Amino acid sequence: MNGFLIKLAKIIFIIHISWVLFIIYGIFFRLPSLLLNPHLIMSALAMIAPIINECPLTTLERFIRKKAGQKLVRDRGSLFLGILEDKTNIKLPQISIRIFGFFLALFGMFVHYKRFF
Repeated sequence: MNGFLIKLAKIIFIIHISWVLFIIYGIFFRLPSLLLNPHLIMSALAMIAPIINECPLTTLERFIRKKAGQKLVRDRGSLFLGILEDKTNIKLPQISIRIFGFFLALFGMFVHYKRFF
């Protein structure tokens, strides 16, 4: 196994989790500019993932883990969802996760729209 690639996959995993948490909690930040609002931009980008069938960060993480020779936890999806399923014993279908992510990002954009207009 390639140690560098495994560390790179872990960094991508941390960025991915941070992105999701920022989309959830970033709604509470009040920034003066609509165009320079990182939460609004990140929410708009997060709406792309359900449309293209998988988050680009998930795809990149899985690709790097495969190249490193690491066994993947699931057939699809990120390491986080695999860990979550193992700990909670709740198995959600991919479509429900994509729909939830889409509407979470849409809600974030709606909150910003209401603040500025």
